[in-house]
Formats: sequence, C-alpha cells, structure tokens
Amino acid sequence: MGEQKLYIGTTPTIASEASPGVSIFYSSCKKAQDVVSLHLAHLIFRRIKVEKQMDTCFTINVPASLSMESADELYRATHKNLQGISWIVFDFGKVTFVTPLAIILVVTASRFWRDRFNHAVEWKNINSNVLSYMDRMNISELDFIDIERPSLFKRRNYQKSDVLVELSVIKNIQQASSAIRKTKDILDCWLPSSHKTCKFNLATLIKETVENSIEHSSVDLSSGSCYYLLQKYGYSNGSTQVQIAVGDAGVGMLTSQRRVYPATKDDAEALINAVMHGKSGRKTGGGMGYITIRESLEPLRGKIRVRSGRAHIVHAAGQSYASIYRHTCFSPGTQIVFECNA
Repeated sequence: MGEQKLYIGTTPTIASEASPGVSIFYSSCKKAQDVVSLHLAHLIFRRIKVEKQMDTCFTINVPASLSMESADELYRATHKNLQGISWIVFDFGKVTFVTPLAIILVVTASRFWRDRFNHAVEWKNINSNVLSYMDRMNISELDFIDIERPSLFKRRNYQKSDVLVELSVIKNIQQASSAIRKTKDILDCWLPSSHKTCKFNLATLIKETVENSIEHSSVDLSSGSCYYLLQKYGYSNGSTQVQIAVGDAGVGMLTSQRRVYPATKDDAEALINAVMHGKSGRKTGGGMGYITIRESLEPLRGKIRVRSGRAHIVHAAGQSYASIYRHTCFSPGTQIVFECNA
C-alpha cells in the first residue's frame, strides 16, 4: 500500500476518504478554518490508530535469486503465528533481475496468500527495471496483486514484444488452444524455418504442460486455472534459448495422483511417477502428459524442472534419471519451467 498524502484544511471532503497509513499534511488555509481542520485531523488520527491495530500486514522478503530451491522463503511464514495478520507484503528490495520462473513462483505464491487472507498481496520496493518488466508481463492485471509504484514512475505503452509472450491466465481447454495458437505464431518469428521440428515440439510441450496444469489446479478437473508465459534469450554465438514457465496454486501433483494411485507416498514420489513414468491423475486417461513432454525436449536439448508440495524434480533431455529435491516448506499447486535450446 503506497503512502497517501491527505491535505486538511481547504478541502475537507478529501479527509473523509482517508485510509490506514496516510500522512497528514497541512495546507495553507484561512484562520477561520484552522480550528475545524485541527479537530478533523485529530479525529482522523484516532481512527487511523484503531484501524492500524486491526489491520496488520506481514512482510516476506523475496530472495534476490528466486528459484525452485529458494521459493521456500515465500511460504516460510506458514510456520509462524499469523494471528492478527490481515494481509501479506512481498518486499522485492533485494531483487534486480527476474526470469519467467521467478514470475510464476511469486505469482502463484501471491494467489495462495490472497486466498488465505482474502486480501490482495502487496508487492513493494521494486527496482525500476524489474517493475518495467512486470508491467510488460501484465502482472498488474491480476486482481490478487497490488503493486506499489514510486510517485515518479511512469508506465510505458509497450509495443508487441518479439522476445516474450506476456503472462496469460488460462482456465479451460479453449483458452489453452488460443494461447497455443498465439505461441505458434511467436515461434514462427523466433525460430528459423529450418527449425520446423523444434517449433512443433515446443507447441506440443506447451499444450501438454498447460493441460496438465489445469488438471492439477482444481479438485474436480473442471474449474482449474494456470498462469503461463515464455521468453526468448539470444546469445552472441547465435544460439537461442526459450524458457517456458507454467504454474498454478491448486491441489498439487500428490492430491491429483492419489485420485488414481491412492498409495502414492509423498510429493517426491508423485513427481517421479509423473515426470519419469507418465502417471496421470486423470481417471479417464487423457494425453501422454510428461512422457510427451520429455520426448519433445529431446531434440531441443532441454531441461525440465517441476515443483509441487514439498519437493521438486529436475530432468535433462537424454538422461535416464532425474534429480529429486525435498523442501521443508509446502508450496501449493505445481510450478514448471522448461529450458529449450534451438
């Protein structure tokens, strides 16, 4: 919540709109109005004091480098006594650079905290370059995030980018199909015609990932939603890397798998079953899921990282094994990032 300035004196109607955290500044006013203005200011201060006691935030410092490993910091507050807390603040003071994965991790964490407190999560102390990137990614369009902006910061009118696909909210298969068509058009621009197979594999990978994310984000498989974005990085040697990030704050991989495989022990086992063995939570079958995703990554020399619950898994194309990592903090839903080289 950015600081607001309240001017008392010549415009008393503004005072009635005061909210917690305001600072009182006195404007020049006629002597006849001074007594009324001071009395009004005193009443407002008393109201603010009471409201602040009832309305308290808890601040979480976002790690400078946000990854599957460091994402625990976004949820460590779940181990604290949050009685009396009304909303969560994410402080980006240490952050100078963000990636598609970082955006997905902090967006899904914000959705989790909003759902817990029924209050938008405040993002503050954001570096101007990072804030510009967030604006370009359409973060401000998410109703569960409230971004604090410096008074002198001006939002730009961005042209269509040739290196990224902005954050999209996908709630059903129809929206997924629309996003995939848009992505195919972008890939036609990003990759040369000689990379036709790569384009097809990327589109297939995105389709399967988004459908899996929608599946794992809801209890009944029909009301889920996921967040999706991708970005291209070009290097001086002429190579190109595409990062694709997809995530949700839903029921997670373990809950989804236990619909069909009730003996699944924990989050780590659920991730291994899904990524390495292609087991799905769909009772009626469905797409090939992560088997298709792994096959699509092969010619792209890619890597996949998936986090859900208290574990995350990393698998590199061409390897017969995956690395599994366990976490102390539970993160809701499933977050996925691919690194594809073309």
